[in-house]
This record gives sequence, structure tokens and C-alpha cells, in this order.
Amino acid sequence: MPWRRPPRVEDDAALPKTDAAGRPFADDHQAARYALSRDALRAREARRASESIEVDAVQERAPDGAYVNDETPRIYLMVDDRGKAAKLLALLNDEQTCKAYFPSLTHAGAVCAPRAPSEKRAKGCRRTAWVALRNAALGAVRGAIDQSPAPIETHLVQRALYGDVDVSKGAAEDGAVAAVVVELCRHGGPLKVAVRAQPRALEKRIIRALPAWCALEPQSYDLAVHAFSDDQLGTRIALVPKRDEWLATKDADKGEFTRAAGKLREILDCRMVDFPPGSHVVDVGAAPGGWTFELAQRGIRVAAVDPAELRDDVAKHPLVTHFRQKVEDFSCSHELGGLVCDINSAPSTLLEILEPLVRKLAKGSSIVLTLKFGGRGHDGESDRRKRVAAAEVLRDLEEIAPLASSRFCWLVANTDRERTLVCRLK
Repeated sequence: MPWRRPPRVEDDAALPKTDAAGRPFADDHQAARYALSRDALRAREARRASESIEVDAVQERAPDGAYVNDETPRIYLMVDDRGKAAKLLALLNDEQTCKAYFPSLTHAGAVCAPRAPSEKRAKGCRRTAWVALRNAALGAVRGAIDQSPAPIETHLVQRALYGDVDVSKGAAEDGAVAAVVVELCRHGGPLKVAVRAQPRALEKRIIRALPAWCALEPQSYDLAVHAFSDDQLGTRIALVPKRDEWLATKDADKGEFTRAAGKLREILDCRMVDFPPGSHVVDVGAAPGGWTFELAQRGIRVAAVDPAELRDDVAKHPLVTHFRQKVEDFSCSHELGGLVCDINSAPSTLLEILEPLVRKLAKGSSIVLTLKFGGRGHDGESDRRKRVAAAEVLRDLEEIAPLASSRFCWLVANTDRERTLVCRLK
């Protein structure tokens, strides 16, 4: 039974300064991207686990005569750490805090309790501790724990509000999703909202959980609710103002001139791949140059392969070499440090085009491929087909070069009919 502190909002001042490997970020934009990455999610989950108070057991038994003078049975909560038991004791003895955590439980205070005589501790295990609730019924305590606020953590990053929910799948998630949606939406007044969630069942949960002051408007909306659910990481929900939607096209004069560039930017900022400065990467289907420019700006040498023209400032970049030819006609004499590709090709034929270049990749190189699918929407059947197609691409890729790792992901910058495959060679 997880029992955790109430939700809190972190602002831009709380952005990380370095990634998990200790590498500093170039700017707040990169730090914000990393803060929303899966690596950062895992780090936050580890931190939340250390801060959480896990109630491992709830028992009803007569009080120990050495500690109390009455014979009234009491409810005992077992906690796996003596320090956390002390925190729990202090919080339960504060009426305001107790009501915040357990709204349905009448405040009656708590006392420290000895370990049960029958309890044995294995060598090397942490010593458990017990906290006893006065004048409480067993059913009421269990019900209060089950109904207590879901473990939610919210973040305010670049004018977008994010909420993480860590709960098991099933009916329990409905309450958690409702809690995070209400927590996010309470920061605004009457709103028109569009919901974009994966899987589809999560979208239905969010729509059911929208407060009365939020109207569902898929087209003319004020806020977009982006959400995804992951078996290992739980649920992430983002409430984003329309004017600040992630990775929207920006002014061309500032160098960010295609929405497609946002896909690679998201991957690089979240450290899903590592292209060291000075490495040689080939960009297949480079025109008009969004991905090429993103790489070159980070000090990476890019071989841009595309018969079409690149934008002038990209073509003139000192780290960019433009090969105005089809990929079938492109060849190089040296090993490549990476391959990126965002061409409009069916997943089934993609590796037929890229196989010669994959064979030129050095050991440990990274590959980033956008897989583009037909159809509309993202219901369960279409998602299944996408995963099957991605598995086939991975199988074909393994036959060409052994893989050390792979990730099939739906980036925020991907459309409904796109997924991104990120791989690293052995």
C-alpha cells in the first residue's frame, strides 16, 4: 500500500544541471527536455521511493501492556524503516496532515508500538517498525489508505504542466488519472481541452476525469492533454497550452524551420542516443535539412544524402557535406558513426534502402529511424500493427548487424501515424 507525500509543483529553477552521467547541459531548454526523459523519470522514481512511506501491513491486535494501560484493540501499521515510521508517527499526530492524507479517517492520533513478538527479521534485512492508531477500526484504516491521494508529482517546465502517476494497471489507475487531471486543471479557469493519449483506454479515462469546467474541444482548444502509459514507468500526463505545444514549428530565421527537426531534437536532448562532437553521421533523405542542421549545431559532421536542395544556411554549414544523389548511389570509404533517416518510406522497404549504409557503421554506432504507417488514429488494432511492423524491422536489422539495444517509442513530435526506432549496434 504506497502512502506518499502530497503532490508538489517544481518550477524551472529546479531543472537539473547535469544528466545521469554528469555531463552539463548547454542551456535550460536541453535541461527541460532531459527532465522529461525516461532516464529522468527513473531517477525521480528512485527519489520518490526513498521519500515514500510504504505501509506494508495493517493489523488489529490488543496493545502491548508495557506501552499502554487499556485493553482496547488497536490498528497497527508496519513500516519497513524505523526512520520512516518516526515520520509517519509525526504526520499522523498532526490533525491537518492526517486529514490531507486520509480524508475519510477521523483523526485520533498515533503512538509508537513495539515489534510483534512473532515477527522475525532475516539477517541483513532492515528492521521494521510499527505505528499504532488510537480508536480506529480496521476497515476504516484500510479504506482510508486505499482512498488516499495517488502518488502524483507535478512539474512546471517551459509553461507546460506535467504530472507523473505511479500506480498499478487496472481500476486503481482511474482514481490516479482523475487526481492528476484535476491537479493540473485546477491551475486554470474554464478551459477547452483536446486529449491525445496512448493507449486509447487511457484517453477514455482522462475524458471521464475532466472537471466540470473543462469542455472537450478537439479542434478549437486552449489546452492539449498529452498522455502515455508505460508498463514500467506508470502514466505521464502533460497539460500544454496551445501556443506552447511541444516542438511546434518556429520562426525560420531562428534556424528551427521544420517540425520534423523536433523529432531528432527530442531524441538528442533526452540523451536517447549519443553522437559525440566530431563524429561522422549520415542523414538519409536530408532535404530541406532539419535533421542535418540539428546535428551540425551540436558539432557533428553530417553527410546529407538527398537529390533535393538543402536550405542555404544548412548547405553552407562547415560541418555539412551535401551529396545530391539517391541513397542507392551514395558510397563512402570510411566507417560511419551513426545513421539517421526520416524518409517517407514504408517500414517493410526501409531496410532495403538502408542496408549498404548499415553495413558501413562502426561498432557501437547509433541508428535513428522514423517509421511511417498508413491508416488513421491510434486504436488498439493499429497500435498492434505498428508494433508488429517495428518488430519486423528490428528482425531484419539484426540480420544485417547485431544490436546492443533498441527502443520503439512514440515521441511527442511524432504524429499519430509515426513511431521512432532508436538502436545501438554492438
